[in-house]
Amino acid sequence: MSLQDTISKLARRPGPLGGVLVLELCGDEPAGTFGTQMLADLGATVIKIERVPPDDPPPFTPRSPVPEAIAYFWGMNRNKLSLAVD
Repeated sequence: MSLQDTISKLARRPGPLGGVLVLELCGDEPAGTFGTQMLADLGATVIKIERVPPDDPPPFTPRSPVPEAIAYFWGMNRNKLSLAVD
């Protein structure tokens, strides 16, 4: 399978921007992350390229409250694919 076939397969999502592939390279900058979140919500395939986290977040159980930092990350990165690069 060629790279172009793989990319077109990834970009098949329903929505007005279905078929559009976006690479997010903005790191932790909130405006860029929010912009690509809106594109992903509209059907674009967003691939977030990020650094490997320096340390793992603290564990939590399903009945404990989700830490604020993790809730923020989940909210801002919904509907996105991610790739951590060192």
